[in-house]
Amino acid sequence: MPIFLRSSLARTYLAIQYLTLLISTTAIPVTNTTIRILTSPSNDVGIQCTKAQTWIADGFNRQDCNAIFDYIFETEAQERESQEYEFTSLAATPKTDLPKIMTPRKYEWRTCVVTIAMLDQFQPLELPGSDFRKRYEETDVATFEGVWDAAIKVDFNCGRDGEAGWVAMGDQGSIGVLIMTNGSAEDKNIPDGPPHVAGELSAPSGSSSLLDMTELVESRGR
Repeated sequence: MPIFLRSSLARTYLAIQYLTLLISTTAIPVTNTTIRILTSPSNDVGIQCTKAQTWIADGFNRQDCNAIFDYIFETEAQERESQEYEFTSLAATPKTDLPKIMTPRKYEWRTCVVTIAMLDQFQPLELPGSDFRKRYEETDVATFEGVWDAAIKVDFNCGRDGEAGWVAMGDQGSIGVLIMTNGSAEDKNIPDGPPHVAGELSAPSGSSSLLDMTELVESRGR
């Protein structure tokens, strides 16, 4: 499929997701009905937004984040389809036979960074709104379609108001998808993995190619 057509389809799908979210947040609630988004049995803290200086710093351009969402959709979600992965960190013991994705995994573009990280790696109260009385697993299972969906929901609820944010996802609600300003204190506090070159287009060492030939840095946990 031509590059421009794939990008157009991705943006169309993103627009549909935004519209669906907008309808769900403005609709009249039905009596005795509760709608839960991205919940899990033990770790449901919902989507958390923050204006903390450690996350926002000088602020990020939402369009920079949108470029990352396009990249995740086209390069990660579409190519991997509905394949499940076990997301893990270096010290974790694998619990499944699924292919592994090492975290933290960062996608950086200009002012924005989207990070996938295991929530058990954060200190108590480091994440706004987190409840560390509840236990996060050291590994969890998810798809990149789920990662992309989680990222655009954080953007819809937080990014449109100029806020950073995060949400728990995965079968056990133990994977965090975080959006913040590139180079902020919290971003620097999350370790980088070695840069990885991905995609069909050529790219300088240490960066990945977006389909529009701009350069996006993707780093993966060691």
